[in-house]
Amino acid sequence: MTINDTRLTISKIQSNIEELNNLYDERKYIYDLKLTPSKNENLELISLIQKTIQYFKFLESDINSDKSLLKDEELIREFEDSVDQYNQLYDNLSDDANIDITEYKYSYQRPVHTDSAINVNNNVHKSVRFKDAPDENDASELMGTRHNFKPYKDDPESIDDDEDDSPDEVSNHQMFAQHQQTMMRQDQDLENLHSSISRQYMMGQDINQELDDHLIILNDLEQGVDQSMSRLNVANRRIKNFRNLMRENGSLVTICTLTVILILLLVVLN
Repeated sequence: MTINDTRLTISKIQSNIEELNNLYDERKYIYDLKLTPSKNENLELISLIQKTIQYFKFLESDINSDKSLLKDEELIREFEDSVDQYNQLYDNLSDDANIDITEYKYSYQRPVHTDSAINVNNNVHKSVRFKDAPDENDASELMGTRHNFKPYKDDPESIDDDEDDSPDEVSNHQMFAQHQQTMMRQDQDLENLHSSISRQYMMGQDINQELDDHLIILNDLEQGVDQSMSRLNVANRRIKNFRNLMRENGSLVTICTLTVILILLLVVLN
C-alpha cells in the first residue's frame, strides 16, 4: 500500500469517527428526553464501530509490515490521533446500557525497529576477513570468472520480458491492498445505502402514521355529515307534512279565521 492509500484510509477513519460522534450526540439528546434509542439506531452504531475497527486493523498490518510507512512520522501521528479519538469515544459509549461494545476495544503500539542489531551483524561480517575454506563464489570473484550467465536468445527484449514475469512479492502485496481497498469502498457504499434505506423506512413509517391520523379525522367528518343529513331529512319530512296539512285544511282554517274576525267587528260596532 502506498502512502497516499494509507492517508486515504486514515481520512475514512476520521470520517467514521466524526459520524460516530454525531450518533453519540444524538443518543445523548435522546437520553436527555427520557427516551430509549431504537433497535435500528443501535445496529447502525455497532455496524459503524465494526467498520472503523476493520480499518484500524487493516492499517496496522500494513504499517507494521512496511518500513517506509513506519518512517513517516506525520502519518503515524495521524493514525495514533485517530486511535486516541476512537478510544475517547469508546470510553463515552462504554457507559451506555443499551449497547455492548466491550469486544471493540482497540489499542495500537508502534513497533520498535532498531538498526543496532543489523549494524552489529554487519560489523561482525566485516571484521571476519579470512576463512578456513574459501567460498567458491569468492574464489570465482578473485579469479575474475564470476559472471551472471544468461541463456542466449535471438530476441534480447524477450529476456527482459522473462525477468519482468518473475513473481514479485511487493506487487502481490499491492494487489492484495487494492483488493482490500475495493472491498472497503464497497462496504462503505453498502453502508451508505443501508443508511439511506433506513431513513426512507423511517419516513415511510411517519407517512403511514400521518395517513392513519387523517383517516380518523375523515371518519369523524363522515359520521358528522351522516348525522347532519339525518337531521335534514327529518326536518324536510316535517315541513312536507305541514305543507300537506295546509293544503288539505287550508280553506277551513280561512273560513274559521274570517268568522272570528267578523264576530269581533260586530261586537266592536255594536
